[in-house]
Formats: sequence, structure tokens, C-alpha cells
Amino acid sequence: MHLSVEHLGLAARDPAKLKDWHVRVLGARVVFESGSTPPTFFLEMPGGLLLEIYQGDFSIEQTGQNNLTGWRHVAVRVDSIAAAQEQLTARGVVFSGPIKAAGGGGQVLFFKDEEGNLLHLVERPAGSVFGKSHATSGLAPELDEATAPAGAGKMPALHSKSSLRAIIFDLDGVIVDSEPLHEQAYREVFAELGYGESHGIDFTRYYGKSDQALWEDFVAKHEPKQPFAELFALKQGRFLDILRRERPIFRGLPELVERLAARYKLAVASGSSHPVIETALSLQNLRRFFPVVVSALDVPRGKPAPDIFLRVAELLGVASAACCVIEDADVGVEGALAAGMSVIAITNTLPVEKLAKATRVVSSYGEIERLLL
Repeated sequence: MHLSVEHLGLAARDPAKLKDWHVRVLGARVVFESGSTPPTFFLEMPGGLLLEIYQGDFSIEQTGQNNLTGWRHVAVRVDSIAAAQEQLTARGVVFSGPIKAAGGGGQVLFFKDEEGNLLHLVERPAGSVFGKSHATSGLAPELDEATAPAGAGKMPALHSKSSLRAIIFDLDGVIVDSEPLHEQAYREVFAELGYGESHGIDFTRYYGKSDQALWEDFVAKHEPKQPFAELFALKQGRFLDILRRERPIFRGLPELVERLAARYKLAVASGSSHPVIETALSLQNLRRFFPVVVSALDVPRGKPAPDIFLRVAELLGVASAACCVIEDADVGVEGALAAGMSVIAITNTLPVEKLAKATRVVSSYGEIERLLL
């Protein structure tokens, strides 16, 4: 009989919130969601272990005590406990004490998740009886053909910075906080056209997609008298007015771009048109950092197809596997993975669970800087 541990179960007061913590802090991936109420999640943890998070009936204060009878903690193997401590501290983790000697050799450092469950980092010395470490210098497992999402191809792990040559930025929701402004522009134009209360558009379905995609659906639904080009121009003009007035560059983004430009080739791959891209990049003199800018209108298919990312890589002269994409939308994540690139998804627009297929999910530009520099 062959036995192997498939997963560990973790009962939670709030399964969704605890799931988000493991994704955000430890780089776990959501591989299954029940869709029930309350929900159950299966996460793939760094190193490959599966963790089931489900609704618990009650909790006791002693859960976080290591000497309470029963399974008491999860140990997370790392190559450098000091580096991992720095990363986790930046993500809001508070450690319960100093680094200590580990049984069997090495070092341990304890901390708790949002519900008080006990975890610890462990660093083992070379030649340890515990075998070769599957850890990385970061906290996410290395992505290769065995662990990458279907269709992603072979991708570099984000901690292998030497393998990356180019960083590709999405525009809306990554460089500029513009998704609400796009919706505002559309609503104003719809109202002027007489569809203020009857446009029937769910704007969240178009995050990361081009204006053309939304207008095509609108025209198919309502058959307005205005030609397509006029509709496109009406919305674009309205949005550009709002963009120039609001100047919604994300705080911390210009500094990140300047630092990345000193090490990598940079590009923009956006669902927006070139006039919108150029206007946005002119707001804080960002255009000088991006020698390559590609719009969804430049390629046959928009996101989630990989066309725009493959075109950027071609213009940069960089292999797809040496590119990392920064995205905020699920369709962008899907397209970048399909192009064989790694993806950092930032939760500016969508929640963690919508971005779980990304190589890494972060909530700040500081996290992106720590991953890439």
C-alpha cells in the first residue's frame, strides 16, 4: 500500500478571509472553491502541500498554543529565514518572538495567521537530515511546467530575478486608477444617447478589456443610430477630459517605474487606445520610461488572448519567458499566462480570489518592488 498526505484541514471562523490571508501573505494558490455557503477552499501552499479551509463551528483561545494536544502548527520551509521575515513583516505579519534554534538543526521563527493559528518559518542547514529544501528564497513555489496553470507554458519564478529582462505594465488599474473613470465616462455618454437607465452593461465584465469590446456588445444589444466610430470617439473624448482633470496616477507607481527602468526593459500593454495611453503616461512624465507601448487595437485579439503580450515581447526583442507582466484584471492575467509569461497581479481593482491564477498576488507597489529588485 502506498500512502501520501494529500492535504491538511483548517477550520475557520471566516474561511474566505483566512483564504485571502494565505494567498496574500504566503503566496498560496486557490485550486478549488466549493461555491457553497459557507464556502470551502483548497489552496496549494508553497512547496505543493494542499490546505483545505472550511467553516468551523467554534474556536477556543488555546488554538495558537504549541503545547496543546493535537496537530499544532504548520512549518514553512525557507532558504533564508531573515529574508522571509523581512518579506512577511512587510505584509503585516507580527512575529511572536525572536529567531530560535530548531530541533534537528537550523532556525525557527513563529507567527500566527489572522485567526490565531500557529505557523513558523524553518531554515535548515546544508546536509540536514530533513533532506533537500523545496523552499525558495521567497515564499512562493518555483513555477515550472509541472506547477504552472494550464496553458501557461514554462515561466520563470519571480525570485529568479536574473532570468527576467522585461516588465510589462497594464495601464488601467495598474498605472492609473481609471476603471471608475471609464465607467463614469460611459454612463455620461449613455445618458446623452438616451440609455441612461437601460444600457444593460455590467462594467465589471469589461475590466481589462478594450473599449471596442464593450461598444460591440452595446451595439449588438441596442442597435443605436450612431455609427460605431462616433460612439467610440464620444466615450474616448469624455474619458480624456476626466483623465486630464483627475490625474489619477496611483501613489507609489512613478517611483516604482523609475527604479525598475534602471534594471529592466519596460513596456505598456493596454486595452485602451493610443490617445488614452499617451495622455495617461504624460501625466507625470512616465512616457520616457516605456520605449514600447502596444494597444489592444494594434493586435487581432484583445485580452484574454495573448496577442498583445506576444507583440510587446517581439518589439522588445525579449523572449516571453523572460517577461513579467503587472496586471490588475483576471483577463490580463489569463492572457499573460497564455503568452508564457509570469504575472504579478495587484488587487487595485479585483479581489484576491479573482486573481488567484497569477504567479503572485500583491496588494501594494512596495511588494512588487521587493519581488523584482
